[in-house]
Amino acid sequence: MTHKRSPRPWILTGITTITLATAACATVESTAPPEPESSGTAYATPTQKPPVDNSSYEKTRPSKTPKESREPAPEVTVTITATPTMDAPTDLPQVLEIPAFDVVSDVVPVGKDASGGVAVPDDIRTTGWYERSAWIGAQQGSIVLVGHRDSAADGAGALYGIEQLEVGDSLVLSAQDGTPQRFRVREIKSVEKTKFSTIVEDVFDLASPYRLTLITCGGAFDEAAGSYLSNIIVTAYPE
Repeated sequence: MTHKRSPRPWILTGITTITLATAACATVESTAPPEPESSGTAYATPTQKPPVDNSSYEKTRPSKTPKESREPAPEVTVTITATPTMDAPTDLPQVLEIPAFDVVSDVVPVGKDASGGVAVPDDIRTTGWYERSAWIGAQQGSIVLVGHRDSAADGAGALYGIEQLEVGDSLVLSAQDGTPQRFRVREIKSVEKTKFSTIVEDVFDLASPYRLTLITCGGAFDEAAGSYLSNIIVTAYPE
């Protein structure tokens, strides 16, 4: 990779507690994701906290200028030979790395919030794995990770600026047994939150080709509401 990115002001390490909350910054529109069969693994019950007030926060962006257009994702096909099974907990995502931004983020399982959307971890430097999405090593389906873009109190979040990623950039997701899997970005798009319901089934599809999906907030910022008006969605496929 020849281009140079602005490094993040921090590197995330350590084990975080599974404390879940709703946040205005990274909220996925309240349309509920599809309800696949449960993996059988029990997780902490999400709790709800007041949204962070971003109205007075002076937001900064990565120095990289976004491209006018992105290369469309090529068609990917897989052949399913057996029913996917999960070896819990070793296949659960534990660490997300974004080398282009020098980001290392702990990953914790999350469920739904009170409004039916995907809950977002309280710690803005932590990324949440939606517990009803695919897992590392699944034969098919989307591994969905959600996270904050930023907050007035703590600055840049784990997924800050992911719209600045480029097709071909790498993402590394490590399982709880330490096994890493590398993905390559294929698509970056912004979707207004009011229109997220039109793509929700595709984003959370467990019958799709195996892939990694990152979701955070972005687009225009509503000062009155203290939240962003769009979701940034990055899709990556395994190398």
